[in-house]
Amino acid sequence: MLTTLIVCATKHGGTEKCANGPKNRLAGQTELVNLKKSVKIDLNDYVAIIIGGSIPAGQIQKRVKRFCSNRFDLLNQKRIGLFVCRMEEGEKATNQFNEAFPKELMNHASATEKNIIEFANQMN
Repeated sequence: MLTTLIVCATKHGGTEKCANGPKNRLAGQTELVNLKKSVKIDLNDYVAIIIGGSIPAGQIQKRVKRFCSNRFDLLNQKRIGLFVCRMEEGEKATNQFNEAFPKELMNHASATEKNIIEFANQMN
């Protein structure tokens, strides 16, 4: 059984590149999957799942939203971390982050962070 799955969606590769930071810092076996590359994922194989994406046009990608909504019940049984990569700062960035994921999933998450480096430290 793998320890951690990092799932992300990226339009131009930036989010996937950023997600490699936590992947390389987390203890145990970690797998990184880009949702853009249509891959079948069995979430039962993982103890923790980190979900993230970029915020193009003010909202997280539809692939990330679908991933969360289609697997909501199973995600609520796992240790969850959430992150976004965005260009905004301050209140606008906070609002975008707060609107990126379902509220119930945000409440369940062990780690939520806009700064991916701090986020990786929270997951350890």
